[in-house]
Amino acid sequence: MTTPTPPPGPSPGSTPAPGPARSTGWPSASASGLSRKDLERAEREQLFLDVARELLLERGYLGLTMDRIAERTPFSKGTVYQHFPNKEDVLAALNQRTSRIHLELFERASTFRGRPRERMCAIGMAHDLWMRTYPDDVAACQIVRHASIGAKITPERAKELERMDDGCFAICEGIVRDGVASGDLQLEGGDPRQVGHGLWSLAQGAYQLQDMDFELHKMGVPADVGPLVIRHQHALLDGYGWRPLFNEWDWEQTYVRIGEELFSEELARLHRD
Repeated sequence: MTTPTPPPGPSPGSTPAPGPARSTGWPSASASGLSRKDLERAEREQLFLDVARELLLERGYLGLTMDRIAERTPFSKGTVYQHFPNKEDVLAALNQRTSRIHLELFERASTFRGRPRERMCAIGMAHDLWMRTYPDDVAACQIVRHASIGAKITPERAKELERMDDGCFAICEGIVRDGVASGDLQLEGGDPRQVGHGLWSLAQGAYQLQDMDFELHKMGVPADVGPLVIRHQHALLDGYGWRPLFNEWDWEQTYVRIGEELFSEELARLHRD
């Protein structure tokens, strides 16, 4: 059978369009039921984060400063410091709001009504949609994962980032354990967490290679690497013997169902863009 095709949309790590890009599709703070004072603070913080995102994409990590954030807003540098103690914490806050959406997509994917391997495919689609819908934010927030930067963020923000990461890991582990419990997967003493790590490594590595200056077409890699990532992930799952195997199931139909039942809004947004 042919390799299932992931949802269409801009490829992860694509070059951002020139000029300001303040509208990122993030949930509005006004929908959270905050008091007027808290709402104003939340909206101000979102403005600082949007500006920081622009600076990071335009100038890189070294070009991101608290002074430049203040220069692009109606607020003073002191006001910026009331929200963030340093630029590393700004980066962590960017990562926090991106990771929050990542976790929400994983939680939704885990509810797919199907066999455990199908539910893991829904997780794969969730991750792909996250990278395609917010490619610049995802790329920008990879910086905070370096230990030298992570050590400078506030403990509260570090704890929240860890909570969201752990949430995604737990969802993947739970689906693997469901596969074992159903009899579809025999790990023979293997660690269920390592299956999720393998799938994640394939996706993350493929997209990072795509962003680097390699002539991947010489290796037969298409410009849209998504379908190839899916094929590699199914090869990994086949190697584990996780049933149904790739040639035993209509995976194209599974991906259609996942899109229609769980991610119709995200897919529509990608089509509009």
